[in-house]
Amino acid sequence: NTNRLQEECDVLSLRLIKIKDPIVFAEFKAVMLASLRSLIPKVWGVEHEVAWTWFWDNLERMLKNQLGQLKGQQRAVDRFIRNLS
Repeated sequence: NTNRLQEECDVLSLRLIKIKDPIVFAEFKAVMLASLRSLIPKVWGVEHEVAWTWFWDNLERMLKNQLGQLKGQQRAVDRFIRNLS
C-alpha cells in the first residue's frame, strides 16, 4: 500500500530530522540485508535479495526527498512537535 508507506516515511523522517550526524542509508541497507540473510538462511534467495533491495532503494529515495523538504521547514516542525505535548 503506497499511501501507508508514504505515511510511515513521513513519520520516520520527522524522527530522522532530529539526528545531527549525517545519515548513511547505504550502511543501514548493508546491515539490514546481512541480518535478513542470517535470520532466514534456508529460505533466503536471489528473489528475496532483489525484492528487499528494490524496497530499500525506493524507501531511501522517499526518505531523502522528505528529509530535504523538512530541512527547509525545520522551525515549523519543531513548533508543531512542541505543541503535541
